[in-house]
Amino acid sequence: MQSNIVPFVHMPLLLLLIWATSTSTSTSTSTTAFSVSTSTCRPSRARSSLAILPVGLRVLLMNNDAADADADADTDEYAELKSLGWKPHFAEQLVEQEKQSRDDQTNRTFVPARITQILSHRLVVRGAGGLEHTISRSSTTRDVDVAVGDWVLLDNTNKEHHHRIRVVLERSSVLQRLAPGRRLSRKIQLLAANLDTVFVVSSCNQDFNAARLERYIAMVLNNENEANNIIPIQPVIVLTKRDLWDNMDNDDNDDDDDDFDAAAALDMYVQQAESIAITDTITTDQKKIPVVVLDARYNEPLQQLAEYCQSGQTVAFVGSSGVGKSTLVNALMGTTVAETGDIHLDSGQGRHTTTTRQLHFLKNGCAILDSPGLRELQLVQASHGVDQVFGDLVALATQCRFKDCRHEREPGCAINIALEAGDIDDERVARWDKLVMEDQSNSKSMKEAARMKESKQLSNTIRKKQGRRKTKKINYNDE
Repeated sequence: MQSNIVPFVHMPLLLLLIWATSTSTSTSTSTTAFSVSTSTCRPSRARSSLAILPVGLRVLLMNNDAADADADADTDEYAELKSLGWKPHFAEQLVEQEKQSRDDQTNRTFVPARITQILSHRLVVRGAGGLEHTISRSSTTRDVDVAVGDWVLLDNTNKEHHHRIRVVLERSSVLQRLAPGRRLSRKIQLLAANLDTVFVVSSCNQDFNAARLERYIAMVLNNENEANNIIPIQPVIVLTKRDLWDNMDNDDNDDDDDDFDAAAALDMYVQQAESIAITDTITTDQKKIPVVVLDARYNEPLQQLAEYCQSGQTVAFVGSSGVGKSTLVNALMGTTVAETGDIHLDSGQGRHTTTTRQLHFLKNGCAILDSPGLRELQLVQASHGVDQVFGDLVALATQCRFKDCRHEREPGCAINIALEAGDIDDERVARWDKLVMEDQSNSKSMKEAARMKESKQLSNTIRKKQGRRKTKKINYNDE
C-alpha cells in the first residue's frame, strides 16, 4: 500500500500545497492541469484534488508516491512522463519555474518535454499525452546548448507560444567532448544528457583497444562530481562479436596455428576489459566495472542487459563505428529502428552508418540512445574522470618527493620506483600521462578561447557605443 505522506526532504513544499488548496477556486492559468496532444497544448478539466495544484507540484508528488488515489486520469499522464525518464530532480525545477512565473506575474504554464533528436535546424521533443513536436532551433533558448536527452519546458500559456522552449532544465548528467576543429576555435560538444547507464561498446576483434575503453570510461565517470550536483552514471563495458569465436576451430586456421585456442583468445579481451576499474584516489579501493560479453544479434542483449533497461531509466550506447551499437539497439527494440552496416574485414573497423543521436523507447518505459561512432574523442574538463580510471596511479603519485613531479627523471619519484620494481605497467602509465596532458591542454585552450571571445565582445560593445556617440555629435552640429 502506497504511503500518502510527503517525504521530509520536500516539507518546505507543504506551504505551497496549502496555498494552492486554499485558492482552489482561483481561475489563474498557472494552477490548471495540462493535457497535451500531438497538435495542441491546452489546459484540461480539473479531475481530482491534485488538479488544483500547480503542475510542477503535482508531478513532484507523483514522483514521491504521494498522489491521491482519486487522480487516476492525472496519474496516467505522469506515469508517461516517468516512462520518458522524468525524475524528482526535474520536477523540483518545474515547481520553482512555476513559482517564479507567479511571482513575476507572467503567469506562464509549462509542459515538460524531452529532446529525442537534434537535426541541423530542428529539435524533436516528446512529452506526455502523445505530445511530439518538431521545433525550430531558433525558438529555443539561444544562449544555452542543448543535447539529446535534455528536459525542456514548453510554453503552455497560449496557442501562439506552445511550440516555444522557455527553459532547459538543469541536467542530472551529461557526456561531452572537445569538438573537432582548430585549437582556439574549438568548443565543447554535448553528446547526451540525463543518462543513467552508458554502455561502452567494443568488438572482440582486431579493433579492440584498451586505451580507447579507458578514454570512454573517463568521459562517463567525469559525472561523479557531487560539487556540481551531478548524479553518477553507471558505466558498463559491452564486448560484442563473441560469435566470431564460438565456432572457430583448428581447421579454420593455418598449419602454424595448430595450437590456437579460441576460448583463450576471447578471454584475453575480457581480461583487458575487466582490468579497467573505478579507483578511489584516497583509499585506493577499487570498484569493478561490469563487463558483458555477447552476440549483439538475436536475444542475448535482452537477456544480459535487462537489469539496466528498467522503466524510467535512460541508457546510451557509445563506441567506435562498427562495434554493434545500432545492432544492440535493434535487438532491444525487437525491430529495426537503426540502420546497420558491415565492417572492413582487414581492420575490423566499421563504416559510419548512424548519423544522428536519437532516443528510442522500449515498451517497458526505458529510453535508449543510439549514437554515431566517434572518430575522435578528445577529453576536456575531465580530470575527475581520468583520476577515477587511474586512481591507483594518482594515489601513488602523492608519494613522490616533489609535488610538481612529472614522473620523468626526478629523484624520489614514486611512479618510477614502482616501474623499476615491476609493480605497475609502463604502458598503462603512458596512457595515464597522455590523458592527463591532453585534458590539461584542451581545458587550457578552452579558457583561452573563452577569454578571446569575451575580449571580442567587449571590443564590439565599445565600438558600438563610440559609433552612437559620433552619430549624436554629428546630428547636434547639423542642427
